[in-house]
Amino acid sequence: MENTVKRFLSFWLYLICAIGGVLAGLLVMKWSSWSWSARCQTLAILSLIWHVMEEWRFPGGFHYMLNADKSAGHPELYHCYPMNQLSDMLTNLIPILCGCLFLALGSPLYLSMMWFYLCFTDSMGHIVLGHKMKKKYAAQGKRTIYNPGLVSSLLGFLPTFALYLWSFFNAQAPTAFDWAVSAVGCAVLHVICLQLPEKLFSRKDTPYGFNWGSGYFEKFEQGPHSDTG
Repeated sequence: MENTVKRFLSFWLYLICAIGGVLAGLLVMKWSSWSWSARCQTLAILSLIWHVMEEWRFPGGFHYMLNADKSAGHPELYHCYPMNQLSDMLTNLIPILCGCLFLALGSPLYLSMMWFYLCFTDSMGHIVLGHKMKKKYAAQGKRTIYNPGLVSSLLGFLPTFALYLWSFFNAQAPTAFDWAVSAVGCAVLHVICLQLPEKLFSRKDTPYGFNWGSGYFEKFEQGPHSDTG
């Protein structure tokens, strides 16, 4: 089982990039016929795929930032606990697959709006963590709030959030039912995508640690107070 999981982890980024290519093509071809909820949702999924690539590889190091925040003072855990490859893959792949399912169902607004919440909360989360990391690594020369995932949040998620707002006022106003169902659905997905993977798969001796370095944070690992909270 462990080997099967590792094989999947070795190519899942290629899988979501392929999904992104298909969605981008559909968005271009069907822009005029799709509803605004479908357009916005597709843009949000594409932003999430970009977001994952920035967090994992270009430049990568989101795991280091999150684990350094949650396991402060234990640098031996920054590459594996509580976030590891398996838990974070589930956190991101499940929403991408759910988004594709929502599109296949016609993107009713109450489903599409789950992405409206995601676009806002993820962006705010990266801004908050960015300030924490700026303070944490100030002694090592960190002068900005940049962190892996911030660019895709500000240039992908936030514009999509704004486009959702524009569509609410100009094209497709949500009903009370839409607001209620989407809020409940978003809370359920939060549990399934964030809390459950961490509870089920976070282990200090996990075989699925991030084994390719600290990405963006490599230049801040050494120096005074680099391993403190």
